[in-house]
Amino acid sequence: MSLPQQPRAGYIIGMKAQMLRFPAAALSLLCFISAAAARNSALQDLFDASGQDGSPAPQARTVPDVSAPFDTNTGGEFAYVDQRHLVPEEALRTALKFYKESRTRFGTHEYLSVIDYTQPASAKRFYVINMRTGAVERFLVAHGSGSDPGRTGYARYFSNENRTHATSLGFYRTGETYYGENGYSLRLEGLSSTNSNARAREIVVHGADYVNALGRSWGCPAVEMSQRTRVINMIKGGSLIYAYYRGFNADMDNASGESSYAKVSGPASEDGAAEEPVSVSVDKLPDEVAYLVRKPAEEDPQAKYFDPSKAADNGGDLPASIPYLDIVLKVCKEKGVDPALVLAVIQQESRFNPKARSSEGALGLMQVMPATARGMGLKDAQKLLIPEVNIRYGVQFIKDLWNEFGSKDLSRLSAGDINRTDVLNTIAAYNAGPGNVKKYHGIPPFRETRDYTAKVSANFGKFKNLSEI
Repeated sequence: MSLPQQPRAGYIIGMKAQMLRFPAAALSLLCFISAAAARNSALQDLFDASGQDGSPAPQARTVPDVSAPFDTNTGGEFAYVDQRHLVPEEALRTALKFYKESRTRFGTHEYLSVIDYTQPASAKRFYVINMRTGAVERFLVAHGSGSDPGRTGYARYFSNENRTHATSLGFYRTGETYYGENGYSLRLEGLSSTNSNARAREIVVHGADYVNALGRSWGCPAVEMSQRTRVINMIKGGSLIYAYYRGFNADMDNASGESSYAKVSGPASEDGAAEEPVSVSVDKLPDEVAYLVRKPAEEDPQAKYFDPSKAADNGGDLPASIPYLDIVLKVCKEKGVDPALVLAVIQQESRFNPKARSSEGALGLMQVMPATARGMGLKDAQKLLIPEVNIRYGVQFIKDLWNEFGSKDLSRLSAGDINRTDVLNTIAAYNAGPGNVKKYHGIPPFRETRDYTAKVSANFGKFKNLSEI
């Protein structure tokens, strides 16, 4: 048997009577519903304002203005983000400001990440923010060995230059995933002048066992192997990452487009006082990290190396006593590279010592960086200590640089060709990286690179004087 329906007017009167009996509870419920509706409306405005592929959506609505000052936790459209106040406030404000102003540059808006390199490596300083719920997850993340040469656990120096193994600050956009030497990995694209070389430097998010032991990377934001898949799957596909350090002004950097190194303050000392700011310029670095480029290996006094000057004084044909000459001639013929140029590079890089190692990790006769060889397909970097393997990858790197800077045949250069701009740029790029040569429109103003280029050029002339190879 069904009960008679209560008239609508009577139902409303009855509800009012119930609310009058419990005024506090009813008021609380209404406030909760109102706040939730406002939050959902702001979120909908935010996500409707751009398409999921990063392009403006049809009939996009204007995102409401953020309250002034830009307060992420007490007002404005992002008030729901990080309710537990886990992310450093300055970093979060800057990241959210860029996120809002540059929505169309990102392929996904679901996650936003902040890495606070002011904190030590022992802290979970990689913050991944769910922009639909505002919830924050934290993870361990490594910094580059060039950022922490003293193994203090704190990053102090930040670089955008190749071969420094240092971390780069600024805004990143996540790219595509791939499987590399470190397994499942995620490429990054630098959006700031302080990280614009991220792609060229192979700065990627990957997993590494050393992160648990507070180890240092070669500049990559490596995470714990156990968290790798989770982190990458959350942030892949074009999301924003902001790599931050206290005192680093990302807005100023993006506006100028000139800074190569960040100017930051050091971590707090044991008594809690902040250390003096660390100012790192392009032309001069503190002694303990005084490299912008890959230095040649230290000369081994016990190594028996070939001296082209003495051979040139004696005249005659190209001496068969040149170490590994047969390999050089064979590989250079295959690759179309002048053997005299390769011998000149070997002379300067290692003095023909096949076991040479540089402080930055370059290996073998031509001091090939493992990362460079990996990019060309070599999986086991230790094979670079094998002369033929090293020469093959070193010559290929020269050819790749020539394809970028050269304009003529590299298989046979005259003695006078060494003064050509394209030849000098190729030599400089072998030492400082192609990014620096492009940046400075020629040989970079680094003392070491200028010295390196001059010495290789001189070596080339000496080998050319022996005979026409």
